[in-house]
Amino acid sequence: MMMNAPAADRSEEMPTVSDHTEPLPTVEAMAPGPDPVATESQAGPEPQAASEPQGSPEPEPMINAEDLGMRGKSPVFEHVDAQVPAGGMLVIIGPEGTGKTALLLSLTGRMKFTHGHATVAGIDVAKQPRRVRSIASLGPVKDVTDLDDNLTIEHHVAERIIMYQPWYKPFASKQHVARALEVMRRVSARVSAAIQPEPGTPEARTASRVATGTFPAKSYVGDLSDLDRFLLGLALALFAHPQVVAVDDIDLLRRREDRQRAWMYVLAGMELLGIADPDATSPTDRTALPAPTFIVSCEDASELAEARERVLAQGLTPPPLVPVRLSAD
Repeated sequence: MMMNAPAADRSEEMPTVSDHTEPLPTVEAMAPGPDPVATESQAGPEPQAASEPQGSPEPEPMINAEDLGMRGKSPVFEHVDAQVPAGGMLVIIGPEGTGKTALLLSLTGRMKFTHGHATVAGIDVAKQPRRVRSIASLGPVKDVTDLDDNLTIEHHVAERIIMYQPWYKPFASKQHVARALEVMRRVSARVSAAIQPEPGTPEARTASRVATGTFPAKSYVGDLSDLDRFLLGLALALFAHPQVVAVDDIDLLRRREDRQRAWMYVLAGMELLGIADPDATSPTDRTALPAPTFIVSCEDASELAEARERVLAQGLTPPPLVPVRLSAD
């Protein structure tokens, strides 16, 4: 386990948080929408609306993989076929060592596959990986997007805000940082309300170890729970308004309650879009933003179905699911 550095080591130059103020939009819950899919087995593009003309072509999938594979001295993954609609979720399921991370990184333009064909938003991944990277963000991916334990939550948020601002604005206003943190707290509170354990159960007795979801701005990342780190990493990935967000290996969260909450955070990804747009002053403004398409990997998706039902009960609309199963054979 990585230990925190002494306080003296935390005095290095940090992202600037300015006193410059911006209007702080009202943070409200999003209006519920229709359920796009009832079960995992029904994954796929949404049905054609009745008002559309007969014979209208189906929209191009956001992610399209055909016989995708990666081979070195031995196969990493092979024969992957998937069509994921915009706003959907590709769930990569398989035991350790089956190439889940390699597939996730391949579909986001970070690794080269060796055979097959893949497009993201109509972009050929093999020919234009840089363009794919520009529209696909990585959330929590071990050893790739690890957070700095010696920076505070505020520093991480400010750094990400600055990254996507014009070069002549090398600071993040306190209002923008505060607004981002408020949206994260709101989503965490809704997830907590949906997953409260029954009093007297073993889960209730250990509930104090579950993420607090309060995200105090001055707290160091090294002091956060694993689940709070997960949500922070997921939220940071959304600042770029990406069309695709990838999250690797939810099973790294050891507690079942943590994994359920992590799935719920991902399923509520549309709600988290409010952190990225300082001009979104109402739920209508936020719903005008396109919902990101998610790529999520796990060894076991058993908590996903229950998490999805809890998200529906909270009045949120989870994305349609497209499962891909990888095996060690």
